Amino acid sequence: MPMFLSRRAAAGGRRFRRNTVAQPIRRQGVAVPGLESQLPAGQWSWSRHWQRDCASELVAAHGMIVAEYFDVGCSRRRGWRQRPQAAALLAALKDPDRGFDAIVVGEYERAFSANQLQHLAPVLDHHGVQLWLPETDGPVDHHDPPTKR
Repeated sequence: MPMFLSRRAAAGGRRFRRNTVAQPIRRQGVAVPGLESQLPAGQWSWSRHWQRDCASELVAAHGMIVAEYFDVGCSRRRGWRQRPQAAALLAALKDPDRGFDAIVVGEYERAFSANQLQHLAPVLDHHGVQLWLPETDGPVDHHDPPTKR
């Protein structure tokens, strides 16, 4: 039985279902987007480390992290195209030699706000890139009818 998110996603109250028949990560590479607070020079971000660890654990048996796109000091309310690193990740999707075919989010709230996921899903589908979330314990199935409620 598929697992649902324990809480409704911020994207319009939609629930996203675990993709139980997901294709394996073909290239064995994943990209990790995220946000971290602006810290004084020389201070290390526990938030970034924690998000990366969550993402690594989620895909450990399926692939490895080959790229990181962490925006520092940006609000998650800013769209992905308005965040420098998230925009770089979107640009990388167009490159067939990008080295990854999955995006793994370490924490939903550090990647999305409002309906951002709803707008990102078709872009990822167009480029053949899966989205993995800890809340679904794997890839998200954007095409499953219960997720469109």
